[in-house]
Amino acid sequence: MAGYKHLGLHHTDLPHGVTPTINLSAQVLMPGELGEARRHTQAEFRFILKGGPGAYAVVESERFPMEDGDLLGTPAWTWYDWANEGDEPVYWLNAGDISLTRLAYRFREVHPQRRQSVDKPPGYWALAAGQGRPAWIEHELPTPPFRYPWAQAARALGILEVSGRDPDPFEGYRLLFRHPLTGGPTSPTLGFEVQLLPSAFQTRAHRHTSTTWFHVVQGQGTTVVEGERLEWSAKDCFIVPPWCWHQHENAGNGGAILLTISDRPIIEALELYREEPLALGERSG
Repeated sequence: MAGYKHLGLHHTDLPHGVTPTINLSAQVLMPGELGEARRHTQAEFRFILKGGPGAYAVVESERFPMEDGDLLGTPAWTWYDWANEGDEPVYWLNAGDISLTRLAYRFREVHPQRRQSVDKPPGYWALAAGQGRPAWIEHELPTPPFRYPWAQAARALGILEVSGRDPDPFEGYRLLFRHPLTGGPTSPTLGFEVQLLPSAFQTRAHRHTSTTWFHVVQGQGTTVVEGERLEWSAKDCFIVPPWCWHQHENAGNGGAILLTISDRPIIEALELYREEPLALGERSG
């Protein structure tokens, strides 16, 4: 059975999406459902809320599992499809740069076959994008498919927390999902990170010209944006608009983890990025 269901997230004052640069939706793939192979000019990224042993995506002929907390990238103009051969629904958050692609001619293409063939072994693209990489990859796929397993991210955050290094006063402990070839932001348009706020940790206030969208992976707390308190807990989402003073506070007993999606890469490419800390003792709103 082909298809999937999605719930688009929209800001009431915008024609498309939740911000002028970031598009978001929540999607579910029921048991037995699949998506037909396609590619398009926008890039899309899937943060798996609830995966399963029978759920997977095929991107450029490699099969990628969908497990809880994974970040799966389908870069612009890469073939992809997915399927759920398990017994339980699979849920993910879908983030894309479709609003940015409206700056040019935006289009999509359907694969000549209903499903693309899986003719590359597991880990093919990760190896191809490694330190010893084939010369053709940067020319044929400037951003190859990638998967950041949550197990690795969670382990890295745990190591950072016990490393003895102080958390960043504005962000806590940060883990950046790097571009597999350049080592820079996750994609040319959007950057993905996870940040860990230790128990009872409160960040300093700052502001920047990029927009940031937050998804609460675990924990509970409060974010103050221009004097307005946003209380959050696991699975909540919220947005900090550009040039708004904001700071976070972990209100729980354990560490709070936030997934962040930012348009900072494209803002920096346009040389429009600015960041400013709030001076100690001043009020943000």
